[in-house]
Amino acid sequence: LQAEHQYEKALSYLQSCDPIPDVLVEKSKALFNLTRTQEAEEILQQCKVPTDDQSGSEYFLTFGDVLEAKGDQKGALGKYEEGVATFPHNEDLQYRLAVILKSLGESERATVEMAKWEKKNALKNRLVELNKMATEQPDNAQVRFDLADVCEQMQRPALAKMWKAAAEACEKAKRATEAIPPTSDANQRD
Repeated sequence: LQAEHQYEKALSYLQSCDPIPDVLVEKSKALFNLTRTQEAEEILQQCKVPTDDQSGSEYFLTFGDVLEAKGDQKGALGKYEEGVATFPHNEDLQYRLAVILKSLGESERATVEMAKWEKKNALKNRLVELNKMATEQPDNAQVRFDLADVCEQMQRPALAKMWKAAAEACEKAKRATEAIPPTSDANQRD
């Protein structure tokens, strides 16, 4: 509902849900988008930071938005910094950190953080490209090794491990296939 900008409906639905961190983040986003920033801030202040990547990143992004809307640029900066420290692979948090640093006149730090964002964004784009290649080339071990490397650079060790295992399985299957002696035409006619 929030993706469709139906914030009142989203808020109404969320009122009936258990007040777990993920729900509270979504509730605060709906309130923020309804310009009820004070209520959104109160919920975020009471909320534990969700541990999963998506909700946790959204927590820091929303809290930063709320603080910026209230004119508390330094507070928003603190939330974006904490978010990047907690979820270092999230390019949205990295970008917001760079932008707020620039708005606060911290040009040198902003430039450094924007370079980090550019690198993360390039890695994300490379990940998308390699995923597409992996789908199109299901037996290509090198693509999977490349995916593992990108995932390592993105600080996603579980994904890197999965892609490395997939690459090794491709290599093993290729070796097994190559070990099977070719059949001759004469054997096929019998």
